[in-house]
Amino acid sequence: MYIEREDYIVKLKRGQKLKLRQFPFALAYATTDYKTQGKTYTSPLLVDIKKPLRGSAPAASIYVQLSRARRLDQISIMRDFEARDLREKIPDSLAKELAKQEKMSKETEAKYGNSTMEEHVRAARIRRLRAGTREPIDSDTSS
Repeated sequence: MYIEREDYIVKLKRGQKLKLRQFPFALAYATTDYKTQGKTYTSPLLVDIKKPLRGSAPAASIYVQLSRARRLDQISIMRDFEARDLREKIPDSLAKELAKQEKMSKETEAKYGNSTMEEHVRAARIRRLRAGTREPIDSDTSS
């Protein structure tokens, strides 16, 4: 695919001009499913959910990739994929862990109630805003 260079003219002080010729690329970076777990991104995401030709990708990999964005309109899927990959059975060990977490969630809710948890999350967000950090808020409930 051929990409044409574009010309830009930037006006400098004292009537000077600077002509730039460059390729129209945007700065981006790539990361793995493993490194993104527990993070929430507010910028657009380009995800590749097609299974690799060699090696393997766990069934949960697709969930991790698609659940990192706050809104659906932030996600762009890089290329076509097989729909059957979305219905792949998760490993028994993962199913057991998810069941354990669901049980713990219900026990926590029964013990503390919804309003206390919401207040805790709100307080954690306020602390982060006051501190000036822009960290993901997924871990607010762990402090």
